[in-house]
Amino acid sequence: MSYYSADSIDDSSANHSTLEALYPTEFLNTIPMPGLPDHKLSLKIGVPIMLLRNLDPSRGLCNGTRLIVTQLTNRVIEDFFLGMDSLATLQSITPGQQTCKVVGRLLWLWDAINVKSKFANPLISIDGVILDEHGNMAQLSVPKRFQKQFRPLLTEGNVYMFTDVAAVDIKNKTYVYHYQNYMLQFKKNTKVHQLETRGANIPKFSFKFCPFDKLPEMDIMTRPLQDMIGVISHVGPFEYASPTSQHKLRIIKIRNLDEQTQEIRLWGKHGKAFDEEAVLKKSQEGIVVGIFAGVTAGNFLGKLTISSNSATTIYIDLDTSEVNNYQKSYQWATPTLQQQLPQVVYLSPLQAAGKLYTLKEISTLLASSFQERASFSTIAKVQSIVTIANWYKLPITLADESGNLDAIDFSTIAEDLVERDATHTSQNMKIDPSEHVNMLNNAIGHHQPDMQQPRTAVDST
Repeated sequence: MSYYSADSIDDSSANHSTLEALYPTEFLNTIPMPGLPDHKLSLKIGVPIMLLRNLDPSRGLCNGTRLIVTQLTNRVIEDFFLGMDSLATLQSITPGQQTCKVVGRLLWLWDAINVKSKFANPLISIDGVILDEHGNMAQLSVPKRFQKQFRPLLTEGNVYMFTDVAAVDIKNKTYVYHYQNYMLQFKKNTKVHQLETRGANIPKFSFKFCPFDKLPEMDIMTRPLQDMIGVISHVGPFEYASPTSQHKLRIIKIRNLDEQTQEIRLWGKHGKAFDEEAVLKKSQEGIVVGIFAGVTAGNFLGKLTISSNSATTIYIDLDTSEVNNYQKSYQWATPTLQQQLPQVVYLSPLQAAGKLYTLKEISTLLASSFQERASFSTIAKVQSIVTIANWYKLPITLADESGNLDAIDFSTIAEDLVERDATHTSQNMKIDPSEHVNMLNNAIGHHQPDMQQPRTAVDST
């Protein structure tokens, strides 16, 4: 937007009409005046400006004060005071601060979602990572209830000033980066200002890579996000995880400079979107270096696995110093990558079940029958659920024509039954544990209004 000066001859001049004829307004507009802006002042949101008068010294608004334009109207210019003392570095912030003001480049954004949710909108929050002018990084989070307010204002790669954000302790948070001991959480009154010139020297990419031998330490319940880098040595097909699984994945293997190999499981959209053809083509010319940002470490059947999640972003041969170092320092034989065909044949639950047993037959089996992970399949109705708060150990009662059988559902089976993710619900969404009882009862169509009653089996209706 442009603003114009109102130049004219002083009306009190004795020879006003003569001077006005000699010096028309168009000529006055061209005269530069010391201490005053030019006739035409062009501004846009996000540019820095400087005061040329002492407007309010008590508030720091003096000649020479720098500000950032936040809004432009016909008669008002709204600015934000760019006082260096009021800005916090990401390293100096501590958990619990409620009115932080920071400047940083938004490196990347993702939707933190509950992948197990059976509901239309599984969104938990909009999360991202920012990098400040001092090389420090921090995770930010926009709660679900504010997504419509802030999503249009955020774009990866831009530099922003965020004001009035809270520093929330991440001690019990799942699927977050541990750059700091906090994450920046948006509030209703948080302000987002895009900066045009400041922060131009902040890199567009920054990672904190986890060494392969440190991955076992990351196998903890909170599943902290990690960045991995390595030479791609294997590209598996996009196929079902197992004959009975409805989920698909692609297994990638990478090597570090010591030729250690690590397997990465790309689930769902990440496995499908992985450009296998392009990677195989690149491998004919030399090594291909992959960066897998935002992955997690876990243990499956005694084996350490690295898996993708909603935060994961994949970069191939990105132009960074770390990738360039790999390309120059990798001294081992170039991996031979070949297209792999799917091997897993999907089976329906009935096909995979094989022989079906009645509950009575299962109840009469000897204990030795269940050794070495032996399993038995049955078709039965969930008759009741014991409403306890621990969803990872969910007692239920099954029923079929042969009788009843008490059983316990563990881990993901329990979560699938009640259509809730225990970790996300209890830690991220902050649902009171007492509400778990209602949720379990709702899952079987029964409501228990008195929360003080003993927790016993409840018949479904």
